[in-house]
Amino acid sequence: MALIGALSMVMLGDAEQAAFAQPTKPVPGQPDPHILPFAEKPNGEKKGPGDKNKKVTFPVSVDGCDHRYGTAGQCVPWTFPAGIKDKERCDWLGKRGLASLKLVGEDRLNLDRNRDGIACGKGD
Repeated sequence: MALIGALSMVMLGDAEQAAFAQPTKPVPGQPDPHILPFAEKPNGEKKGPGDKNKKVTFPVSVDGCDHRYGTAGQCVPWTFPAGIKDKERCDWLGKRGLASLKLVGEDRLNLDRNRDGIACGKGD
């Protein structure tokens, strides 16, 4: 154990570090080492993390929810299960705790029939 601790304290000079960086010669009877192309040119183009202020946009339906309805934590599906007719959508949502949903933007699912800004509310 003491020997391992002592070895970990050894500092290598430039010559020793260069020797470790060089590829080894093939050993007879052993397959050649697999060196990936990027490893052959370690001084290639360096890229940073990119523009931290670049805005990343995702399609509105990336999670299957239409976020124009309700709050950020609520999920009104873009597509309803087979057999649910247009007039039954609000009932289906209500059974899942989604009623009187604030609408922001276009009423793509036609859930705000009276156009008061509240989908599946009174009069819809």
